[in-house]
Parts: sequence; C-alpha cells; structure tokens
Amino acid sequence: QHQDHWSLYIASAHWAVMTLTSIGYGDLVPQNSVERAVGVVCMLVAGCLWATLIGSATAIISSLNDKKTLFNHTMDEVNSMMQHKHLPQSLRRRIREYFIQKHDVDDAMAFQNMMRLLSPQLQKQVC
Repeated sequence: QHQDHWSLYIASAHWAVMTLTSIGYGDLVPQNSVERAVGVVCMLVAGCLWATLIGSATAIISSLNDKKTLFNHTMDEVNSMMQHKHLPQSLRRRIREYFIQKHDVDDAMAFQNMMRLLSPQLQKQVC
C-alpha cells in the first residue's frame, strides 16, 4: 500500500508538471513510476531553462532602448504628480508638451555634441 501511495503521488506530479510547463501529452508515455519521476525532473529542468531563456531575451530587448524607457518613466512620474496635485487638464497638457519638447531638444543637443567629436571629414559625410 505504501508503494501505491508513492506511485499515485509520482503520477499526479507528472501530470501536474506536464500540464503547468505546457509540454503537453505527447506520444511518449511513461510506463512506471521511475519513468514518471525522471519525466518530472526533466520537465522541471526544461521549464526552468525555458523561463531563463525568455527572461534573458526580454532583459536584452528592454535594455536596447534605455533612453526611451527613462523618458517613459519620467512621463509616468509627471503624470502621477499632476494627478496627485489635481492640476487642470489644460495645464497638464502644457506640462506634457514641455517635457516632450525638452526631450527632443536634449536629443538634438546630444547629436550635436556627438558630431563635435567626429573629424571634419566624417562630419561632412554625416550631414
């Protein structure tokens, strides 16, 4: 009877892990408790590796545009502050426009500063 409980537990764990990891119900079906236990371990390891891969890819993609992320964060903080202060809509719009224009000016200035670092020949090719 003790063995039956473990077999049932392993079969249940196998089904649960297979379902949660979306690996599914394929053509390979474990025939005994040992095969089910090995399947559980393999699916958990594969699930963790998959999650790590997706997380790493997401982190790389999101870090590609740090400047845009920083601007969006600033705008979120501005919007939160304006809501907290109960500012009128017309003033909120003007404040948002100011931050957008400031962002555009900062980008233009950064480009100009970068251009100054280039040689005159390269500057002519860029402009």
